[in-house]
Amino acid sequence: MGASRLLHLCSNLLLLVVTTAYVVPSMTTTPTSWARYAKEKGVAARREAVGFTGMLGAVALAMAGSTATTLAWPLQVLAEESPVKVRKVNPNKIRETPNGVKYVDVKVGEGESPRGGDYVIITYIGQLSDGTIFDGLHGPGKKPLAFKIGAKQVIPGLEEALLSMQAGGERQLLVPADLAFGEKGVCTEKGECLVPPNTNVKYNVILKRVAVSPI
Repeated sequence: MGASRLLHLCSNLLLLVVTTAYVVPSMTTTPTSWARYAKEKGVAARREAVGFTGMLGAVALAMAGSTATTLAWPLQVLAEESPVKVRKVNPNKIRETPNGVKYVDVKVGEGESPRGGDYVIITYIGQLSDGTIFDGLHGPGKKPLAFKIGAKQVIPGLEEALLSMQAGGERQLLVPADLAFGEKGVCTEKGECLVPPNTNVKYNVILKRVAVSPI
């Protein structure tokens, strides 16, 4: 480990200690909100059916049906339709990750970029192509999400996009279905879906902090 990374590790030890104050996803435990939703809606218990964070519970359902302002991807550039007003974006600013996640940097951060094994803290909003919010951690009362890069705690497309961001940055993503929720989507056994199968999804994500793994 280089001197700069070691210094960064020392400066972030406190951050690693206090991450329990944030929403920390688990692949082996089920959050209360999701458990309640599963009980009411008959959601399959398989964790892989949840995909992103396993927290698409009552809060996400309420947001999906609300009139809250949505954050718009430059849909006119990507040939998709949305009822919300979209930002004018220079097509030359659209970039693509090696695996096909399209993105536009709303703000380029000045901090460090995460690497495998690092811990990150983000806020985000997830949307369908029509602007419907299916999950989100932006806004008053919403705790940021803390997780470890490489631990498969978020969808692959989101994690890949984070690797080329810098702390303090904000990015809009268009994630293809195979890097999001795949052919299963996020659905109940009765066929009700927050995210339909084989659906591309959008994210507006802010990378708030990066902390080097202590190991």
